[in-house]
Amino acid sequence: MTPPRAAGLPVTDDTRDPEVLRRLDEVTGHLADLADVLASHEDLGQVLQGSVDQVVMDSRAIIDQAIGVLIAQTGMTADRAFAELSRRSQNTNVKLREVAAQLVASQQAG
Repeated sequence: MTPPRAAGLPVTDDTRDPEVLRRLDEVTGHLADLADVLASHEDLGQVLQGSVDQVVMDSRAIIDQAIGVLIAQTGMTADRAFAELSRRSQNTNVKLREVAAQLVASQQAG
C-alpha cells in the first residue's frame, strides 16, 4: 500500500482510520488497473499504426503501377498520369487507390 504522505494525502487521524485506508487501497488498485488499460491501448495503437502503414504502402504501390500503365499507354509524364488518375477519382467519386486498381486490373486482363 502507498503511504498516505506519498499519495499526497495529509497525515491526519483520518488517514489512520481503517475505512480510509481500505478506500485508499481501493483507489490505488483502480489506478493500477487504469495504467494497465492505458498500456494495452498504447500496444493497440502501435498495431493499428503498423496496419495503416501497410495500407499506405500497398496503396502507393498500386497507384505507381497505374501511373506506369498510363505512361505506357499514352506517353504522358508521371506527374500528368497522376493528375489523370486524380481527375478520374474525383469525377467518379471513387478513391484514388480503387481507380488505380481498376486500371491495373483492366490492363492485366486485356
